[in-house]
Amino acid sequence: MEIGELQSLVAVFATAAAAIAYAANLGLAVRNLKMRLKEIETQFDRQREREASWHTEMVERFAQIQNMLNEKLGELIVSVRLLEQKVDKLNGNGAAKNG
Repeated sequence: MEIGELQSLVAVFATAAAAIAYAANLGLAVRNLKMRLKEIETQFDRQREREASWHTEMVERFAQIQNMLNEKLGELIVSVRLLEQKVDKLNGNGAAKNG
């Protein structure tokens, strides 16, 4: 084998080694991208869970406030009716005295 042939063979092997290294780097880059994508998906899922939890909490709080307001409205209605009865009594007593 001549020197030129050996040089050509070495060049072919060097090119093959460079191609293998490039492919390995691409594989590593793809693996890193997949890992990063998985991290982003996990963060997105956690954010979505937090938002869903927040929404549920707000709905529960709204229901509590609505129930409290309904109770207070009921109490207010009872108080107004009692006041109406007292006013009616006073008006009735006043009419009897004046009549």
